[in-house]
Amino acid sequence: MKPRCAHMAAASRAFTLIELLVSMGIMGILASASIAGYYGATRSLAVRGARETVSSAIRMAKQRASSTQTRTAVFFRNELLKSGTQYDNEVVRGVISVVRMAGRVSAVRGKYLVDEYYDLNQSFQTTKNPSNPGNGFRLYRLPRNPLDAPKGSDFSVVGERVFEVSVEHADETLVTQSALEEKEGNDAITRVIPGYAFVIGGGYLSGGWAPGDPYAVEVSVIELPAGFIFGTDKPTSGSRVKNEPVKPIVFGPDGKTGQETSIKISLCQNTGGGNGTVTPTRHWMTDEVKDED
Repeated sequence: MKPRCAHMAAASRAFTLIELLVSMGIMGILASASIAGYYGATRSLAVRGARETVSSAIRMAKQRASSTQTRTAVFFRNELLKSGTQYDNEVVRGVISVVRMAGRVSAVRGKYLVDEYYDLNQSFQTTKNPSNPGNGFRLYRLPRNPLDAPKGSDFSVVGERVFEVSVEHADETLVTQSALEEKEGNDAITRVIPGYAFVIGGGYLSGGWAPGDPYAVEVSVIELPAGFIFGTDKPTSGSRVKNEPVKPIVFGPDGKTGQETSIKISLCQNTGGGNGTVTPTRHWMTDEVKDED
C-alpha cells in the first residue's frame, strides 16, 4: 500500500502537458504585451522629444531676437545620412538651424559677397588668398522687409575666412586691399572703399544674392531623432537634402512674428530595404509658441 500511495502523491504534484502548454501560452501573451508596451512607450517618448525639440528651438530664437534686438530666424531641412558603413541603409532626419542677422550685402562680384559697412574681420578669420577660404558654412539670405517671411531656405555655402577687398564705385569693379587709393579723372574723384567679402564655394553659386540683401549666420544647429522629418517631403538618395519642407520662421527685433509657429513633423520608416527608401507613416504638429502680449 505504501508504494502505491507514494506514487499517487507524486503524480498529483506533477504538471500535465496541457497545464505546461497553457502556462507557456500565458507567459507568451504577457511577454508580447510587455514588449508592445515597451516599444509603445519608447515611441511615445521619441515623439514627445521630437516635438519638444522643435518648440524649444523656436522659443530660443524668439528669446534671442528680443534679447539681442536682432532679427533671428529658424530654418528647417531634411537630410539623408549614412547610418554606418557604405553597406548600411541611409537614415533620414530633420535638422533645425537657428540663424541671426549679421549684416547686409553691399556688392556682389561673381563668387564674392561684399560687405563694406561691417568689420567682418572682427567675427571671422581673414585671408589674402580667395582661392583658399577654408571650410564652408551656410550663409542664409533673409527677406529685405523685416515683416516678410523667407520664401525658402535660400543660402550659399561660403568659406570660413573672409577676403579683404575694395569696391571701386566708378566702374563697380573688385580690387585688392593694396589698391586702395583715390583716382582723379574726368573732373570726378572715384573713391575706393575697403571692405571684406565672403567667398562662395563651388556648386553654391545660384544663391541669387543682390546688394541690400540681409545675410544671417547659424548660431545653433539641432537634429531631430533619427526617422523624424519636417513635413512629409522626404529626401531621396538623388536629392539627399530637402531645403524647404516647411516654411522658415523669422522673429523681428521685438521677438514677434506674424507666422505660424506650430510645425508639422512626421515619423518615417524604411520600406524597401535599400538606400533612401523611407516613407512617412504618422504625422504630428508641434506645440505652438505664442507671442506674449
